[in-house]
Amino acid sequence: MSSAPVPSTEDNVVHGLDYPPDFLSSLSVLLSRPHPHTPIRALSASQFATIHHTAINSHAPDHVLFPFLHGLEGDNQQQNAFFSVTSDTPVIPPCFRGLIWVACEDDDTPSSDDGEDSDTVASDDSDDEPGSDGGDMGHSFALDIDMDIDTDLDLDHSHRPEAPSSPASTSPSLRPLDTTCDSDPDNALHMHPVQPRAPRIYTNTALARDRSASASSSSTSSSHSFSMPSPSTPGTSLDSPPPSCLPLGPPSPEPRPHTAPLIASGFAPRDILQLNADGNAEFVPLRVPDGISLRNFDIQLPIYATLSDIIVYSRRGATRAAFALAEKFKQAVEARAGSRIPYNVFVLDATPVELRTKLKHLLVGPHTINFAQREKDEMRELTRATEILTVHAPGQDDKSVDVHPWTPGLGQVFLGNVNDVPFYPGNPSDPLARGIDLLDSAGNSPLDGMGYDVCIECRVRAPRPALGFLLSAQEHLMELERRWQASGGKGPRPPPNAAAIVYLPFPLIPIVDEMTLFLEFLEKLLNPTQQRGFGRPAKILIWSSDGYTESSVLALSLIMAMRSMTLPEAYLELQVVKKRSFFVYETDVRLLRAVEGRLARERHAKLPSPRRFLFGPTRANSLSSDFNSSAMSASYEDPGNAPIVSMRRPRASTSPLLPSLVDDHQVWFDDPRFDGSFPSRVLPFLYLGNLNHAGNAYMLHALGITHVVSVGECALIPPPTDSAPGVAVAPSPTKMPSPVAASGGSDRRGSLYIEEREGRIKVLDIKGVCDDGIDTLEPQLAPICDWIDRAREQGGKVLVHCRVGVSRSATVTIAYVMKYLRISLIEAYLIVRSRRLSVLIQPNMRLLYNLCGWEVKLAHERAAGDMERLHRELARCSNWPYLAREVYLLNEKYLHA
Repeated sequence: MSSAPVPSTEDNVVHGLDYPPDFLSSLSVLLSRPHPHTPIRALSASQFATIHHTAINSHAPDHVLFPFLHGLEGDNQQQNAFFSVTSDTPVIPPCFRGLIWVACEDDDTPSSDDGEDSDTVASDDSDDEPGSDGGDMGHSFALDIDMDIDTDLDLDHSHRPEAPSSPASTSPSLRPLDTTCDSDPDNALHMHPVQPRAPRIYTNTALARDRSASASSSSTSSSHSFSMPSPSTPGTSLDSPPPSCLPLGPPSPEPRPHTAPLIASGFAPRDILQLNADGNAEFVPLRVPDGISLRNFDIQLPIYATLSDIIVYSRRGATRAAFALAEKFKQAVEARAGSRIPYNVFVLDATPVELRTKLKHLLVGPHTINFAQREKDEMRELTRATEILTVHAPGQDDKSVDVHPWTPGLGQVFLGNVNDVPFYPGNPSDPLARGIDLLDSAGNSPLDGMGYDVCIECRVRAPRPALGFLLSAQEHLMELERRWQASGGKGPRPPPNAAAIVYLPFPLIPIVDEMTLFLEFLEKLLNPTQQRGFGRPAKILIWSSDGYTESSVLALSLIMAMRSMTLPEAYLELQVVKKRSFFVYETDVRLLRAVEGRLARERHAKLPSPRRFLFGPTRANSLSSDFNSSAMSASYEDPGNAPIVSMRRPRASTSPLLPSLVDDHQVWFDDPRFDGSFPSRVLPFLYLGNLNHAGNAYMLHALGITHVVSVGECALIPPPTDSAPGVAVAPSPTKMPSPVAASGGSDRRGSLYIEEREGRIKVLDIKGVCDDGIDTLEPQLAPICDWIDRAREQGGKVLVHCRVGVSRSATVTIAYVMKYLRISLIEAYLIVRSRRLSVLIQPNMRLLYNLCGWEVKLAHERAAGDMERLHRELARCSNWPYLAREVYLLNEKYLHA
């Protein structure tokens, strides 16, 4: 396996940042250096804006930087051998120049708006000739500061705006030689200039703690605990409130940003420099992790810095400390010299006022994104409380009753996350003694006036639902109804006060008897025909911390019980009809199958369960014998012990193309390629999945998917032809073949190969793209996105897949989301990341770099020749080293959990 060669015709072409012939000579020289080294020069704010625009706009083709960026200069021989590179002849980009800007925080005290500091050295625009001593400015600096000076510089990360302001403290010096190159765990939150979003209003204790922690201390993304679990970790790590009410104090104030401006997507000196044994500055040495990795995002900054021009700036202007830091960088650049092109070091000579006026599109501000917080917000928005079940009175249905998100008089179940749970802001242990009006809905309207009677928290280690606790909850709701009637209230009872909500725990993996007991309890609260003193049907919120991991099992079980559906039908009801994304692990399918079997046998027998009397008038006489005999079983019930009776219903629009000979949805559900969860719905018409999803053609029909994009993994595999001797079935061009005929007589599974040949599903098969860090998607993103767009315009739905659904297909999906929603790479990446639910997407480095180039291409398309708009569009484009580091920090909490 070898790397793509660099064409010899490009050997003398400077890729990336390239200056006009007279640009560098026009800049003021701050400190001259002997040939062949370049001097330290001054940049104005306008000149920095020009350089930034040029650097982002001149995205180098990926073959210029890859495979070098994988870390071929390190001592990882396995990595080098994988890319067919020896340690003696590393593939160093011959002519590439990047751009990095570094903040010198010589003083934590914000500067005044007029921007002139006592130690700021004004720029001198005297006639300095190239190669001269630098005129008065160069001499004035040279008299006071020497290249070997060991000036203490502020190298921490407190210059980021999310960090709270603090008194000035002793600044640490450059890191010693033997320290690691990992990012400092105390650095601040993650930022990038993209479009702002309205802040969320946090209404519960867990999120209040979350915001308070962010405000009280700076932290990396790995310190944020909102969990999108890795595929091997079904649990989540966000602190979930206990099932009882918790006090809620006033929300913590937002961290106060520095008044002086800060340029977004920059770095601190310690991220790039360290002191060697002689006390001189050098670039942080490259430490490539052991083994072969295509996702070494943590080493991108040290590599990229050695191929870049460095701009040093201070929020206080062109200070002496900024110049001293520039000298340190000059030491490192000259020690690294040997490239075909020289690299430069600049000092930004601009006051805070000039930064605000001339670089306002590049500064940290309200438009700046916090990677970790945006990931949380996207996930919470995706799984916010939505109605998944409405129970009508006899003779009513969705057409005869105007059903709103919250409809009085109807039993309703909502599925949500921790942000949707109302908590009483006080001590609810004795609400009556405190004179609380239990019928006052204060604090119990988290979404559009909705209020809940019961909130069920699903989590792994939740206590099992004790029968006595359920009976107490039932009695509590009946007491609320009696109080409402006694108060002379008319109409349906309003939602109770937050202190009077019933909070119930429910474990992720209960036993079958406990599940059916709990389902019967909920059915009693929801069913309008069995009120018996309850008053109006209940409003129930089922929730887990992330909104899907622990709560999907209970939600599906309740739909099966209340709607008399099979498990596959419940899947489609939740995903297609209710448009609610969810995730079920393979280990949970067995429990769901057992619950399905129990419910089907009870419906088939048409006999009430003995436990139905637990909640009736004579329940006290049956508590001991029934509960002890049924609820103490510690094993799943095997649904194979008795036949499962399929409660069929018209398929309507949920599966319009299933062959008529396939009698129910069990076909695709029982397919060994089905792993318990659907592909991830990223947009209403766009799914992201794996190779097994693409091969399960009947499942694709059930979801309404009409187009498939196969990225490097062909799903068009002919079905087996193990038919019985003498049996030959020819496919008909006019009639859909039976699944038996399509598979050769013995396999009832659907085949994408057959469906594509018959024209029922269109397939775009992208060949020759391996997830190996060598193959590129750069030239194919545009035609793939155009193909998806045509499918959308035709009313189709598209599945994009590779083998696992995390790298190649994720790259294509991110590219399309960027184009369709007209958003930045960072926003699209976090949207797709959140919608992949429990699967952690991660394009390999080369593919993520392809998306940086795609972002520049889209910026030009949107600008359509308008240079002012192009400046704005490119200002929010991703800087590769910054993007790589933020992705690494965002993934670290999952990869090292």
